[in-house]
Amino acid sequence: LGLLPVMGRVIAAVPTAVLGGAGIVLFGTVAASGIRTLSKVDYRNNMNLIIVATSIGFGMIPIAAPTFYDHFPSWFATIFHSGISSSAIMAILLNLAFNHFTAGNSDQQSVFVAASERTLRYQDIAALHEGDYFLDGKLYDAQGNEVPLAGDDSHGAPPRRRSETAEAGSA
Repeated sequence: LGLLPVMGRVIAAVPTAVLGGAGIVLFGTVAASGIRTLSKVDYRNNMNLIIVATSIGFGMIPIAAPTFYDHFPSWFATIFHSGISSSAIMAILLNLAFNHFTAGNSDQQSVFVAASERTLRYQDIAALHEGDYFLDGKLYDAQGNEVPLAGDDSHGAPPRRRSETAEAGSA
């Protein structure tokens, strides 16, 4: 705007409250865009969860402890004193380390082992015949005919919970 003095005067004439409101909308839009981008991340791979969590944590350090980087070299403090730059650098480095340089790592890295992602009932597995196979989410028999799948409501009684099973076994 320095090259166009008329535009500079127009911008200077805008009240501070209006510029503040525009700033709130601007930064809110940037935050919403970031949230939308993070919602597309596949968090089933725990490494992505750790990348996001660690990056946000590093971005919060300059806000939570402004003097944290005072004891680091000046070039390091200059770069990491901004929450945006420290978050971005951490996200890039962790993404490279966990998702690109994966020599020897399994396809689905896991940090926290809680439970299996899904469970199947024994009755459902026992009902399969020799040669049955799944293809594109459909079950086929050995001759290639599609086997119709019934929903949970047509299976009769729902599977018993673990506490009900324990009570039945102790009775």
